[in-house]
Amino acid sequence: MRNIEHSLGIIGIHNIKIGTSHAMDVLKTSFPPSKYVYPFFVWASDSKNINLDYALFKSKYIRVTDHGTDLVYTNLFDQMINAVYFAMNRFGYPNFPIFIAETGCPNSGDTIGTPLRLGVILQSFLFSLFNENQKLGLGTERHFGLFYPNGKMIYSIDLSGTKSPVPKHSSWRKRWCVVANGANVTLVAKALSYACSQGNGTSDLIQPGKKCYTPNSVSWAASYVFSSYWAQFKKTGGTCYFDGLAT
Repeated sequence: MRNIEHSLGIIGIHNIKIGTSHAMDVLKTSFPPSKYVYPFFVWASDSKNINLDYALFKSKYIRVTDHGTDLVYTNLFDQMINAVYFAMNRFGYPNFPIFIAETGCPNSGDTIGTPLRLGVILQSFLFSLFNENQKLGLGTERHFGLFYPNGKMIYSIDLSGTKSPVPKHSSWRKRWCVVANGANVTLVAKALSYACSQGNGTSDLIQPGKKCYTPNSVSWAASYVFSSYWAQFKKTGGTCYFDGLAT
């Protein structure tokens, strides 16, 4: 950081701030915030106790109260940000500004701030413009981009703010997400396992004894689960792709 700042100074640039990001795991815990940002990873680490809608800004009725301050939270993002505010305050920096350096969640809405800092606007930077298909680690690590590596858009998003919303059409036909022709069965089975692990009933009806159960048919089961997954998560960035195994 010092080398970068020094280099900018050499070429006469003095109005650019140099900084680095810190992952949320610098905090021992983020709840309650007063005791001590990727909401997705926090949810994924404790999906049994954290409602997915609470992590995706979709919860209408979930209210979580921090009994140390009586602040009420309606989403996991606000909870995580306030945890950082409280931590910085304890270090003696009560008014230190926070920037969201990496996030894969959409950030939009009114300037209501968080329960602790009402009206304060948070500046955010998207973590990835393109999916990183060669990145190591969990599959989710490779899918935070707005575009596939070949430049194709994953979902329609206007970064300029100048386009009008696409009108809804009642005449649109139903669309399904199914296993692609010639897809490798072994890889399909792995993708099926991933889709089932996302919960929210994606695989309930293909379980033994249910009406859509068909033993010994991985492709059929995968097609059902792929469609179920896509129908539930496409509004929040879910795609019908599964590393090229679905269409």
